[in-house]
Amino acid sequence: MTEPRLVLGRFALNSLRLTSALVLSTLVVGCLTDEGVAVDENLRECAEPTIDCGGLTCTDPTTDPSNCGACGNVCASGEVCSAGECLGECEDGLAACDRTCFDLTSSRAHCGGCDRPCAEGFSCAEGTCVSDSGDPVSSDSRIRVQGSDFNVCGRPIFMNGANTPWHRWNDFGGYYESAWWSEHYALLREAGINSSRVWITCNGEVGIDITDDGAVLGATPEHWEHLDSFFAIAEEQQIYVMATLMSFDHFEDRAASRWRAWLSSDENIDSFVENYLRPFLERYGNNPHLWSIDLINEPDWVHERLDISFDRLRAYFARSARAIHAESEVLVTVGMASPKYNAQCIGCRNEISDELLREALDDPDVYLDFYSPHYYDWVGPLWGNLLHQPPDAANFANDKPLLHGEHPARGTEGYTLTEDVEAAFSNGWQGTMPWTSNGVDRNGGFSEVSAASAAFRDAHPSMVFPSCP
Repeated sequence: MTEPRLVLGRFALNSLRLTSALVLSTLVVGCLTDEGVAVDENLRECAEPTIDCGGLTCTDPTTDPSNCGACGNVCASGEVCSAGECLGECEDGLAACDRTCFDLTSSRAHCGGCDRPCAEGFSCAEGTCVSDSGDPVSSDSRIRVQGSDFNVCGRPIFMNGANTPWHRWNDFGGYYESAWWSEHYALLREAGINSSRVWITCNGEVGIDITDDGAVLGATPEHWEHLDSFFAIAEEQQIYVMATLMSFDHFEDRAASRWRAWLSSDENIDSFVENYLRPFLERYGNNPHLWSIDLINEPDWVHERLDISFDRLRAYFARSARAIHAESEVLVTVGMASPKYNAQCIGCRNEISDELLREALDDPDVYLDFYSPHYYDWVGPLWGNLLHQPPDAANFANDKPLLHGEHPARGTEGYTLTEDVEAAFSNGWQGTMPWTSNGVDRNGGFSEVSAASAAFRDAHPSMVFPSCP
């Protein structure tokens, strides 16, 4: 019953495309390219001490065993490049990492061990990553934001994730099965997946007590009991959870009248924050494996299909963000379906910018920690394949981390999922969450996700499972 409706939900963008494609096709092009800029890829200026040896990037001749001391001077097998010389071994106090000598007590790229880098904004002191700002670095496993990057204990992390939205529709307070979640999360961890996006409520019919006029009274005992079990499993299996609190489905399915009444009233939104969100944070906010809260799945369709204003949606976003930031270190985002409402190009408007959120509620705790746009192939004709270009190529703001909150597990048009994930990483995205790890519809499932995640883990182990003290 759910699959046709959900497939429609993912791809039913005809309303958007019919109403806006003509406008966007003429306007968006101007914001995707810069006219009058010519780039000669054969000319490269390399900052000292790096030099151009005809490769794709500048190289450091003091450490590069393929260009040691000069372009083309290749060290013999078993030799290392140190201070521009090929040597049989590193000098005392240095260690060989990739045939180059480093001081593991001070090297940002190899801090405390080979291939254990420090994140941007952190330096290496005595083999430990230390904040450049002087702020203490936590040794716990809480994911934090530094600039436009994620880090754990000062080390960079890429969210090599997957959507596991539900096992059975409306799990928590409904049809939750702890054994399935435990087994599935063990399989995800084994495959190199470090994060999972989960729908805490799917359409608002079960779990949360809400009156006919939209006042939220709290949650059912079964809802809390199931979530207690779920978050214990996530911590045991060391899977970071992006908890999606609700979806556009709340406003379209059988409980729709109650949730529309809820969103129409600031008082009702406050009842959700006080009677549901704050208790949620009290129970799980100290668990570092609740790494983020996605306030709603694809609110674009609440606006497009139901003609509900973003002003009302932002009233919910702002009040919730304030509570989350005031009472926890959990990160906050909103999973947007279309760049039209998340990017800053001509014909677009970032409806979830901090500026607009603070117009709804003027408070320093009102902001999003990162953006998590979704990508499916219908986006490509207007914005290009977002996984295969840097975020700013489609005019996403780059003042926060950006990750792909959804994209098809079967791969995007012309690419395998393995290629999609590697491209996203290379282009500066901070994570990917393929839809789905358990095959809830026709977008792919575990076989595709596990192959791609394992390949990425094997290529970038320190970015998937960073080593903390």
